[in-house]
Amino acid sequence: MPGHSVALTVSDVRERILAFIHEACVEPGGRMPTERVLQEQLGISRSRIRDALAALEVEGAINRRVGDGTYLAEVPQRPLLDPALTAMYSPAQLIEARMTFETALPPLIAAKATGADFEAMEKILVSADRASSLEDYEQCDMDFHLALARASHNDLLVHFAEILGRERGMEWGDLKAKTTTLERRIAYQVQHWAILKALRRRAATEAEAALRDHVLYIRSALID
Repeated sequence: MPGHSVALTVSDVRERILAFIHEACVEPGGRMPTERVLQEQLGISRSRIRDALAALEVEGAINRRVGDGTYLAEVPQRPLLDPALTAMYSPAQLIEARMTFETALPPLIAAKATGADFEAMEKILVSADRASSLEDYEQCDMDFHLALARASHNDLLVHFAEILGRERGMEWGDLKAKTTTLERRIAYQVQHWAILKALRRRAATEAEAALRDHVLYIRSALID
């Protein structure tokens, strides 16, 4: 079932994954193919596969078990959360949501994050610095912002971050790809490192300001 990821939306990839697991006779409660297998079988980029799996998880169609794998819960006849509804969320709305959500994280991170959390963030940013393609960089970018939520050690906040990440990967996400120049990518990274530096010092107020500046910069690049 070959595909070409450039023209595919997350909704498209979601449908292809559902079709593939149906053809593979994966039963409810059965283990899902890995991301690598899905990438190889569908001919779709790993990042698009991840976005679609995130959408399926939000819908309740799959369950991810840490350290064990991903399992099929139930494939609904129609999505519990219709991917078409994504069109209702504009870039401006997503930016507002990110501003509200992400700038509230630093106090929790400063109070609860472990050394391992900061090391994970640093590893992601090093990978982002070395990313050879925009797609690889965007995945690192999303991973970093998800790592921020994970460092809060609040499962519900992590879930909110996953939903925001899913929305980033939907159709309008192509706008960011079109507006991300090398200069902006470098600026994003400088901002990411500044956020991490402040958090490592447990400077919540400074980290909050750095995050706010970062989201405002993204807004100026996308919609201003």
